[in-house]
Amino acid sequence: MRAFWVTILILTMVSCLKEGCAQSTTVLKEFSFSSPALPGQTLHGLIYSPKTKEQKMPLLIYIHGNDSKGSNLDLVRKKGLPKVLAAGTPLPMMIIAPQLPIDQDWSPAFIDLFLNYINSRYSIDQDRIYLTGVSVGGASAIDYTIANPDKIAAVICVSGWGNPHEVCKMKNVPAWFFHAIDDDRVSPVGSRVLTESL
Repeated sequence: MRAFWVTILILTMVSCLKEGCAQSTTVLKEFSFSSPALPGQTLHGLIYSPKTKEQKMPLLIYIHGNDSKGSNLDLVRKKGLPKVLAAGTPLPMMIIAPQLPIDQDWSPAFIDLFLNYINSRYSIDQDRIYLTGVSVGGASAIDYTIANPDKIAAVICVSGWGNPHEVCKMKNVPAWFFHAIDDDRVSPVGSRVLTESL
């Protein structure tokens, strides 16, 4: 699985690598913030920020599946992309892994809370914002891209699904779908229908 995520990262970062970004030792830090949209609630996530001389950094947003929901960031840290980063894979882009509270879902508006927070604190290249997710996170990455095709430079959906009648709205966004044919938790039919619709 680690090799899979490294491959995903390499392919997602091609445009960044062409820019000659600097790499650094991988350090995942925790962040938290509050939003007027959710009074009284604090949102949490993990962030990786490379040392770079670029004035504007590319950004990759990783959206986890249902089993990492809650308030314990270790649930996010131990799987998927954060696990690869924690193992010491240096990457030439900023990466955030938001955590979904138990009482929320990955709506485009909710994902925007994190994106707006990062944009307010860091200099992000708005032409190089990438999105990836696994399971319900993958489905949410597709939903977000359908709703905001002009914001996303590329999307990778792992074991996800989406609305085949709406997916044409993201037809100009580079997209890659991965799904195990023997997946016994999420049917690969969802991914297949999306790719056929595109």
